[in-house]
Amino acid sequence: MRKTAPFIAGALLAVVAVLGASAYAGPLYVLKEAWKASSLSATAIDSTAYTGWMQTEQYRSMALEINFTRSAATNVTMSCETSDDATTTNGAGFDLHILSDTATVGTSESDPHVWRFTTSASAKWTWTVANLPHNYLNCWFDGASADGSDKVTVRYRRITP
Repeated sequence: MRKTAPFIAGALLAVVAVLGASAYAGPLYVLKEAWKASSLSATAIDSTAYTGWMQTEQYRSMALEINFTRSAATNVTMSCETSDDATTTNGAGFDLHILSDTATVGTSESDPHVWRFTTSASAKWTWTVANLPHNYLNCWFDGASADGSDKVTVRYRRITP
């Protein structure tokens, strides 16, 4: 009996290993939709411009594709907010926050996530916002020293994180 116990235990471990591996053997797919236009299409950013509320649904993550045409702006600032209601007034949603550490060890502050891009030329970039807690995302853009010819076009797609 003692000689067969290690054999039975080993056989059980082999079965568990095979069954466990088969549960994760399939490929992992990232779901993403085709690009969609936001309400910003060659829109001037000499004052704050909003994308409009973009629905996240079950994806809970969004990729943004930004195309900035520069005339006079010295930088572009952008940030996003989230809400469960697409009729929320621009600027009245929940700010997306990021933890930023300070010079004091062990101290972190929660600050609205604002992205600033200093530029002297037109540019294109992408920005991904993941694991959103609400059903809608709205992002804003503004250009420092911008004139009416500084423009932004934003497309988006819902993706799985």
